[in-house]
Amino acid sequence: MNRSFPLQTVRTFDLDHEQLLVIDDRPGTRVRVLSGRVWLTEHGKLDDCFARPGDELLLAAPGRAVLEGIGRSRIEVAHAPRRWVSALREAIAAWRRGAALLPARGLALVLSLALGVGLPDLLARGMQHSVFDLL
Repeated sequence: MNRSFPLQTVRTFDLDHEQLLVIDDRPGTRVRVLSGRVWLTEHGKLDDCFARPGDELLLAAPGRAVLEGIGRSRIEVAHAPRRWVSALREAIAAWRRGAALLPARGLALVLSLALGVGLPDLLARGMQHSVFDLL
């Protein structure tokens, strides 16, 4: 079962006894134990965690985290967005703040340039031609 939320993916995994699930470099990921028990070890952390149904674990260390089923287990993993997604989100927010400050004439100029080079037509045709073919 996969569910997607904005910038976050939630997946359910069934682990057999001693089966491993490896999660690489995703600090901020949350693991919830739905049934059974799991053993969690994270790179760079001295203490391992044992969790049972209802427990929620937060992966805090960068690097590799390994979950092992103790008996048959079902877990839900909510992946945190990758760092580049966070950076992209911040860049879009900054652009939106800047776009709100953009004067109406500047916005009209940008739109007229986009229409002048046929950008909507290019997008509609799936970018079959380059902009230079239209000039």
